[in-house]
Amino acid sequence: MQGLPATCCSITPTTSCVGTPITQADVGQFGYEITTPGTYCVQENLQKPSSNPSQYLIGIQVDNVTLDLNGYTLDGDGASFVITINGGLDNVILRNGVMRSGTAGFFNLGLSSTVLIQDIRVIF
Repeated sequence: MQGLPATCCSITPTTSCVGTPITQADVGQFGYEITTPGTYCVQENLQKPSSNPSQYLIGIQVDNVTLDLNGYTLDGDGASFVITINGGLDNVILRNGVMRSGTAGFFNLGLSSTVLIQDIRVIF
């Protein structure tokens, strides 16, 4: 993440998250899609590649998902949104980390009816 002081925005990463790991390699060139219910644990700071044609860094496509940032930072790097959640989804939890703005904002919640956002630090 360029341009941010090292002490600006960090939350101490934890190792308490148990679930499917997400790394920068998983994000690849096209963002990371969550298509199976469960808990997902970010394992390092993630940045959307500037060559990524998608509109988000992480897309949540199903109900019953917990995305634990595990104290790490998601950097939208010009994405329309950092995280997008398909409309109509229920029981989605986003927690424990830092989100750095995309060009349009942080979340695209569609018409989701049950979304909990907990312990997220937001940087504009």
